[in-house]
Amino acid sequence: MKALEKIKATATVFLPIVGSTGALFYLLQRRIGRPEIYAFLFMYSLTGIGVSVGLHRLLTHKSFKTGRLVRYGLAIAGSMACQGPVLEWVAIHRIHHRFADHEGDPHSPYFPKLKPFRRLRGFLHAHVSWIFAGNPKGLSEYVRDLESDAGLVFIDRHYYSWVIAGLLIPGFVSWCCRPTLGSMVLGILCGGFVRILAVHHITWSVNSVCHVWGARPFATADQSTNNPILAVFSIGESWHNNHHAFPFSASFRLSWWQLDLSYLFISSLQLIGLAYAVKVPSKDQIRNAVGYTSSGIGPSKNRPCARSDH
Repeated sequence: MKALEKIKATATVFLPIVGSTGALFYLLQRRIGRPEIYAFLFMYSLTGIGVSVGLHRLLTHKSFKTGRLVRYGLAIAGSMACQGPVLEWVAIHRIHHRFADHEGDPHSPYFPKLKPFRRLRGFLHAHVSWIFAGNPKGLSEYVRDLESDAGLVFIDRHYYSWVIAGLLIPGFVSWCCRPTLGSMVLGILCGGFVRILAVHHITWSVNSVCHVWGARPFATADQSTNNPILAVFSIGESWHNNHHAFPFSASFRLSWWQLDLSYLFISSLQLIGLAYAVKVPSKDQIRNAVGYTSSGIGPSKNRPCARSDH
């Protein structure tokens, strides 16, 4: 792993922790006020949608189409989540789907086969330590389609500018609610660093928790699961077995009771004409999927269905 990549990985993981610790010490001296709460919720929603709707469903899987303004806005919002440049994020996720829970998957709990304490180390690898292993080789091969979009390439190259903007915006939001320097600093800490830490670990929990614990209504070739506990916090991403069964789908909600706020956002865009060609599986596709059980509880390792790269 190159020195620059090590610095980037260390900063990505530990700077939000440092900033959140600062926020904690600051808040021990005063009550949490509405400005910092608003700043946190605003940025959590903005960057969460950016990752889930923008980086994941739109750019990685092309599960719907939209105009340039919305596409670039979602890409910038996803970049503010501080999870890596756009093209890198998409390439790594496409690799994950190609090799899901098999050798070559960059963040599987099952590969590499770590000993001793295999299960614990595998879980930690899937959650965060894979970041320190360095990027897989040949990332560019997985994003040739996106590299032809000059706007996305520009957003990708200015990744750190968007991360900084993601720290300054909540400071401004907090200052607008209470125009003091202290309020602005706390907005940066809560809406910036604490929010990054929260979004990081919810996103990473989809890699770790949702490949270890949960229901498997579809017998996919990997060990992806649906985890309802994470559904609200991940704005729908934790219906992960549904997603691996139908990676092309804009909706991860395949039963009436499953909450998918990201798909609700896509549906809203579609309603006002900003999203089109929205892909969802038909009832027959769902019913005929290998291993499907309408109860939502299926086999964990049996009868794998055909894998889809991306």
